[in-house]
Amino acid sequence: MAYFFGSLLMTGFVIIRIHLTAEPFIRPELFYNKKYTLGLIISFLVSGIGYSVFFLSPLLLSNVNKLEPGLIGFSLVPAAIASAVLGLKGGILADSKVYGT
Repeated sequence: MAYFFGSLLMTGFVIIRIHLTAEPFIRPELFYNKKYTLGLIISFLVSGIGYSVFFLSPLLLSNVNKLEPGLIGFSLVPAAIASAVLGLKGGILADSKVYGT
């Protein structure tokens, strides 16, 4: 709970800072655009969900399925391989779209 209030306090400090300085690192006018603000909120939530999967998957396998740590690591190997292969394919696709190679 202390982290929540600490983050609210720091967010308040950032808001005050960007309104008081002559050249803020985030222009407050950007947040008046509803689509931009909604996009930021959605990307924040999606990235949080994406990062939490790597933390919660082993906990789920341990607590719900009662697997041993070695088996949990072994069960996560296919996802790691798929992530590596799809990351490579996605990088090649992105490069072909940007650079036309």
